[in-house]
Amino acid sequence: MPKAFRFRFDPVLRYRRIWEERRKRDFAVARMDVERQQGLLGKLRESERLERKELEGLRRGSLDLAAIRMHMTYMSAIGRQIAVGDLELIRLREVEEEKRQDYSRARRDVAVLEKYRDNQRDAHNKDLDRVEQKNLDEIAVRRAALSLQPGR
Repeated sequence: MPKAFRFRFDPVLRYRRIWEERRKRDFAVARMDVERQQGLLGKLRESERLERKELEGLRRGSLDLAAIRMHMTYMSAIGRQIAVGDLELIRLREVEEEKRQDYSRARRDVAVLEKYRDNQRDAHNKDLDRVEQKNLDEIAVRRAALSLQPGR
């Protein structure tokens, strides 16, 4: 009975697949963090735009300096939040890129082992085919030899 194919690095492959899944999850979390930060910045920029529009209306309409000062202070606070948010977005993008590279390396490690396993399986199957063909050839030679014997 021919031996069944057994990949000797199967435990390593399983470990690398688990590692790849973890890296994939980490990358997805980093991607979601970037998208969340972009959403927050979009809302802040929209608030800033609306506040600018309202401030322009105040400047044209009346000379209520207290209201104008309050709006200017609010716009200044929004501007600071946007600046801090932009810095955070840059940091999150760097983390995302690092996680993407980690995931890419883990995926490549799994792919290399899978390719090696497939090559090993193909070589094993070729060996089995060669042994089977050898046995069939041997049977054919014996039959031919028996049929050439006189009295048979």
